[in-house]
Amino acid sequence: MTWINHRHRLAWAGFRIATYAIALFLFGLTAPVRADCGLSVELNTLKMQLEKSAGANGRLAAHDTETIAAMLAMVDRSAISTRLRQLNLYQYLSIVDQLLLSAKQIGSSGRVSDAYGLKTDLYNLARLNATICDADPNQDIGHLSLLQGITLEIGLVAVALGLTSAEHAFHLGRMLLLGALVLIVILVPLTGKQLYIWIWALRYSRKACRINAVLSFPNDTVEGSVTILGRRGCRFQPVDKEAFNRLRPLAVKHSPTLIIGSQQASGRVEGLHGVFAVVEFREQLSLKAHTAMLKQSKITPYFVAKNTPKPNVTQKA
Repeated sequence: MTWINHRHRLAWAGFRIATYAIALFLFGLTAPVRADCGLSVELNTLKMQLEKSAGANGRLAAHDTETIAAMLAMVDRSAISTRLRQLNLYQYLSIVDQLLLSAKQIGSSGRVSDAYGLKTDLYNLARLNATICDADPNQDIGHLSLLQGITLEIGLVAVALGLTSAEHAFHLGRMLLLGALVLIVILVPLTGKQLYIWIWALRYSRKACRINAVLSFPNDTVEGSVTILGRRGCRFQPVDKEAFNRLRPLAVKHSPTLIIGSQQASGRVEGLHGVFAVVEFREQLSLKAHTAMLKQSKITPYFVAKNTPKPNVTQKA
């Protein structure tokens, strides 16, 4: 098999998985691919796949061959035998056996050697299904769910990659899907948090910078630099340790005004952490004011994720 054909099979399988996944999202885990009456949903699904291949001349596509082999492995002959006994139709088990034999030959050889014989087997099974439906019109054999469809397609991807045989595709697909679901359960809280902090950063234009600024209080001022500026607040770093030590008593008693050139923004100090203060603005900065402040940065501003420490300053009334 050439690499081009290999990639084509993987791409086609990926497309089918994506289609199932979209349907799964829209209609739920148990939405039927097809509802029908008969002996079993797996046998009916195999029958539909064989009907697609009945008119083929020569060798079948690798994906179709592997799908037939995988679906054949899903059919439970003993359950079908039991059901036929319950319906007093056990004498027709040979019809099922003949179709399963044809499917096995196609799945192993990759070609339909007797198209007329296959069509005859399919016709006989269709008549048997009709007899069963007439005998028990209210029966419900269930549905091949979208989840089963995704599981089968994942297994067929594994077959295309040479990880398993078609006969074990559904079993391996189920294991891989379970592993993927466990991984999603683990990763979603982590990636969800990361997604949130970056959406916050982009929405409020939170950018790293280096801007000379002053925090002005009623009776004092503290010089320093704004190292992170967003539209809802900033991170302010006093010019030295002495300035930082003066900031705490001021922050507890008064609300400062951030002054950057001709731009001003009133706010309150929410936290003091090591060498910087977190200032929350009383009103969100306009885009124009935010842009004007960032233009005075000594470095090129760039987006940074939201990682603001918890507040630790309580302002006295």
